[in-house]
Amino acid sequence: MSFWYLATPYAHPSDLVREARAEAAGRIVAHYLLRGLPVFSPIAHGHAFHPHLSSWGHNDWLEYDRHFLEVSCGLMVAELPGWVESKGMAWEIEWAEQHKHPVVHLVEGLLASFLPSRLLEGCAKPECD
Repeated sequence: MSFWYLATPYAHPSDLVREARAEAAGRIVAHYLLRGLPVFSPIAHGHAFHPHLSSWGHNDWLEYDRHFLEVSCGLMVAELPGWVESKGMAWEIEWAEQHKHPVVHLVEGLLASFLPSRLLEGCAKPECD
């Protein structure tokens, strides 16, 4: 049995935004797991131990992610706010395309229910502080 790899944005100067992005990733994973589709999210998985790897740079995280991409059956791209600017997501998409992995885009309108409500209060986009 294989799994889908879920790409979501994460990096941001605001702790609140990073926390909300990790929560949104977890909600998406749970949505699919409850429907019998195995999904792995490096953001939902790694958010808890991210603070303990302060010496890791962007390339260390990409190498870590690559191990999971290699054994996944495809890439799900969550078009949440911030996805276009995400260097990590751009790398994940490029990697999947180069290695002939299927790439499925989950469009933003359908993903709105996964965004934590506290993030949207008084804010037009999750990127605001």
